[in-house]
Amino acid sequence: DAGGGGDDDDEGNDDAGPVAFPPLEVPLELTLNGNPLERTTSTATYSFYRDDARARPKLYRAQPYGGPTAGGTTVAIEGSGLAALAALGAATCAFGPPEGNSTHPGPNIVPATLVADGGGVTVRCVSPPAGSEFFGFAAGDGGDVGLSVSFNGGRDYVRRPLRYLYYSPDALHVDSVSPDGGPTAGGVVVTVRGRNLLTTGGLLCAFGGAGTV
Repeated sequence: DAGGGGDDDDEGNDDAGPVAFPPLEVPLELTLNGNPLERTTSTATYSFYRDDARARPKLYRAQPYGGPTAGGTTVAIEGSGLAALAALGAATCAFGPPEGNSTHPGPNIVPATLVADGGGVTVRCVSPPAGSEFFGFAAGDGGDVGLSVSFNGGRDYVRRPLRYLYYSPDALHVDSVSPDGGPTAGGVVVTVRGRNLLTTGGLLCAFGGAGTV
């Protein structure tokens, strides 16, 4: 499955879903003279979350799991243990290695939104254009990259990234359509042959302005 996980560095039973451990939010204050009694009184907070094998979130699926090298594809990422970290906010997606940092992220790091879905959370982000040193291939070539999510502004990413395939639309070519026509009522099975045709989670045919099937 091109939308599956990558290298497994988790401990324990990888098939078991993570246990929900909500982050522990604590006040964060400063002292300038080393005296903890003389500190700021702000509303700043910091959240601790567990990152052991039992609580660590997992990514299961990206839909679609590929798109054009020009970017602009909206990708929905599903997993388990994501809802517990949603409260941290500042979610980002990394297409390829998560180089840089939260202050100066690489061009392959994009903002993400979290959408509540049936008690869980779906992460949505838009693929950036390919072709920089972070992707390992030229913009016109396409290639396979890791896809992961951070819930703390790009400081730490979920382990075991998914895979995302960039492809060049110029490399796709339709050679033949058989049959090349049919009744207005539709219902004709059409065979399309070509080169470099692939599916990344949503293979559809477009018949003019009549929509896709």
